[in-house]
Amino acid sequence: MKHDLQPYTHLFQGYTELRVQERHEQRVAVFNGEVMENRRITTGGVAARAYSNGGWGMASFSNIEDATITQAIRDAADHARWLGEQESRQALTLPAYPGVDEHDLSAPQNELSRKDLIDVLRVVDGYLTARYPKLVSRVLTLYTDDAEKTLITSDGAAAYSRIPRMRISIHLTVEHGAERVSLAEYYGGLGYLQDYYVRFEPLYEQCDALYTHLQRKAEGIACSAGNAECVLEGDVAALLAYEAACEFSKIASGEDIASPLVSLVDAAHTFSGKPCPSPVFVDDEGTLAQDVSIIEQGISKAALLDKEDAARVQAQPTGNARAAHLHESPQLAPRNTALLAGSHRLPDMIASIENGYYLMKVERIQSPAGHSLFALTLGYEITHGRLGKGVRETVISGEIADMLRNVSMMSTDIRWLSGEWRGLPVGMAAPAVKCRILLGGK
Repeated sequence: MKHDLQPYTHLFQGYTELRVQERHEQRVAVFNGEVMENRRITTGGVAARAYSNGGWGMASFSNIEDATITQAIRDAADHARWLGEQESRQALTLPAYPGVDEHDLSAPQNELSRKDLIDVLRVVDGYLTARYPKLVSRVLTLYTDDAEKTLITSDGAAAYSRIPRMRISIHLTVEHGAERVSLAEYYGGLGYLQDYYVRFEPLYEQCDALYTHLQRKAEGIACSAGNAECVLEGDVAALLAYEAACEFSKIASGEDIASPLVSLVDAAHTFSGKPCPSPVFVDDEGTLAQDVSIIEQGISKAALLDKEDAARVQAQPTGNARAAHLHESPQLAPRNTALLAGSHRLPDMIASIENGYYLMKVERIQSPAGHSLFALTLGYEITHGRLGKGVRETVISGEIADMLRNVSMMSTDIRWLSGEWRGLPVGMAAPAVKCRILLGGK
């Protein structure tokens, strides 16, 4: 529900942000035909944040009422004033680039109940059971998220958004000798299930492809440890792109930090005329969101800035400050990060490698800043320019900067993924990328 927050602006004391948000999440899961999870979570409330003499103050309440909205504004101002007096921080004049915007992307006619979602999973599970009897484990999960937010600020921003998302995951396991081998795939993004699957056949085709890759993985070989020439599928390169955005978007150095083939953009809400997986029109500081070119042809060009950082460097905020939860302050983070496409065909990239690997799927492992550590879950060896046997799971490691510097080829098409960073929905995209990677192995 959209809330009218204008009547509360007379309570603002200095710089103030006021937001009311509601979030409806549904999650269902089926394990080998049996429902193992079926829940709906609704959260929401009011949050206010204020700035005074270099100090930030925040307050939030889980119920949305006139009294709690008023109290949140007053408490935030009191907290900011107290912190400003206690801490010797520089009092900054926060820059204003206010957004006045309204985007409701919901389509109530497309909303499905949890029963509907379970029925979808059971149909897909039935298909897997009948077609692939050798599967020893089938885990199917459907998740929907409907996030609604109203925001107003003392510097003139007024925004409303309602953004639905969905995600379906399929996790399959087979036995190979004395061990079990698993592989998972994730689908979805902005919108509803019907936006991606009007019929079951496309989902069945994805199940078929996943099972084929799983069989090849089960019969696969171990990688040879060390540096190797690799082609990273777009899914893998997209994760690398997001890591790079987190690493290199803090400051615009103007230095050569990557291969001249590399250009990295953080898009606000639209890319090549199409909506991004995680559109941000106005951020949680009330800043009108804009695209940021982080790297242009290998050169560090621009940083992501919230209002406080922008004030320190006398620049304009970029609209990247978002709060993952009601009780949290907005944090600076990329929104929809994309490596721009290159000029090579994927088959030509594979053919250019005498001995190496084609890396298709990875999962991120917690690692130190500036260092990438991924678990490879799906890949193939490349021998004499051709794809060969599947490879078993291993670890990919290396400095993000080194990976970007040795990029030598990039494909002409990119694929978007929907993900999450510290509770914030994010989008990421990349073409296939050829570079040298450090692999674990025998």
